[in-house]
Amino acid sequence: MVEIDIEELRKRYPNLYKELMGSSGIKLRFKDPLRGFQPGAIDFIRRAETKEQALEVIDYMEKKGEIPHDYAEELRDIINKHGPRFFGEKKEDGYYLKKYWMNYQIEEELSNDELDY
Repeated sequence: MVEIDIEELRKRYPNLYKELMGSSGIKLRFKDPLRGFQPGAIDFIRRAETKEQALEVIDYMEKKGEIPHDYAEELRDIINKHGPRFFGEKKEDGYYLKKYWMNYQIEEELSNDELDY
């Protein structure tokens, strides 16, 4: 999770601060939905346009030791029989941005000194 203090936001991004919050003491927080995510062979295969490109991805990942030989052979069989769309629709540029970052939620928290008891 990334957190930015209101004062840091005000100092670093004064125009954004004014636009978002005016003078309130709000803390912005959001969770990074992709933190720790490592794309795997199928994620890369889904970016391939053709069967040949998908097979190149598998060859490359096997050569680099990112996937074991047995798994590479299994993926090749699937690609040769069904093509790269077997694993899902093609992941276009901006896929992760559209799927995750455009939907992040901002939580607002009032600081304790602003609470009216």
